[in-house]
Parts: sequence; structure tokens; C-alpha cells
Amino acid sequence: MAIGIVNTPRWQTRLELDRRVPQQVVVERAQVPLAVRRAARARMLQRRRRTFFVLSALIAVVALAWPGSAFGGVTKYSVNMDVAMNSRYHSGTVYVVGERDTIDTIARAVSPQHPELVRQALVTSLRSTVVTPGEHVLIP
Repeated sequence: MAIGIVNTPRWQTRLELDRRVPQQVVVERAQVPLAVRRAARARMLQRRRRTFFVLSALIAVVALAWPGSAFGGVTKYSVNMDVAMNSRYHSGTVYVVGERDTIDTIARAVSPQHPELVRQALVTSLRSTVVTPGEHVLIP
């Protein structure tokens, strides 16, 4: 405080004197016991491990549920992805039937390795074993 200051004009109030004298505020923090700090750190590490495990499990479920050739997935018409990726005509393309085409020739053109799987998918999608020239067939 500024009570003991000498040579101050009489017209200055006590509040003005207090403003000129800087007061230092000392904040004392009580130390947290070591056992409490260790317990808090252990809870934080456990929470991080749990979060990491949940995220890893979620990523694994999404990756395994995603249809693809690496996981043995199938196309919309139940044709194996390996068969669909090795074919000349890929799944989803439209094939225009020629004059001498049959279900078997279309299946061999789609998949030379496994035409029987494609034939079954074609018969299922067309609901017939006969195709006519000019017909548009969606490749399974």
C-alpha cells in the first residue's frame, strides 16, 4: 500500500496512490499427490487403449464387409469377383446378342475360365435359357 509514501500531494486520494504501487499477487498451488496423478494417467491410457481397440475393430469390420477380390467378394449376380475381373466383358455392361450367340457362347466370352458360373447367373437374370438376336443382355 501507499500509506508510507512521502512527498505525495494532498489532493491525491488513497485509491490513486494504490494504483501507482504495483502489488504482486502470489498464487500458491497445492501439489497433487503422486498417487492421484498416477491414477489419472492410468485412466487416460486405458481410455486411449479402448478407443484404439474400438476404432481398429470398426475398420476391420468395414474392410471385411466390403466386397472385393481381396476378400472373396461376389458381384450383384453372385459371380465371384476373380471371375468377373478376368473376363472380357465386365459386370454391368450391356451385351447385344448376335445371330449365332447362345447363352453358352456369351458365358464363354464373359469368362473363359469358368463359363458355367456365368451361365447360371445369365439364366437366373434372364429367367430363360434362350436368347434372340438383337436382345440386350446385362452381363452379371
